[in-house]
Amino acid sequence: NKSGKIMGKKLVFAILLAAGLGLIFFGYNESTNITSRVSKALVGSYSNKIMFCYIGGGIFSFLGLIGLLRK
Repeated sequence: NKSGKIMGKKLVFAILLAAGLGLIFFGYNESTNITSRVSKALVGSYSNKIMFCYIGGGIFSFLGLIGLLRK
């Protein structure tokens, strides 16, 4: 069934979008805690964990959004 396949793909893209937004939110929460602020003040940049959350979240969100907007 063609509409079932389309709905399945849309579900995958919606999950990607949600996961991406979740990673971005998690990265933001991590970046605002006191440990991360002290680390950024001393080192001058965020930890790898936070950067991976931002980058991965951006990629997942982008792919999910493109997949949902495609016909």
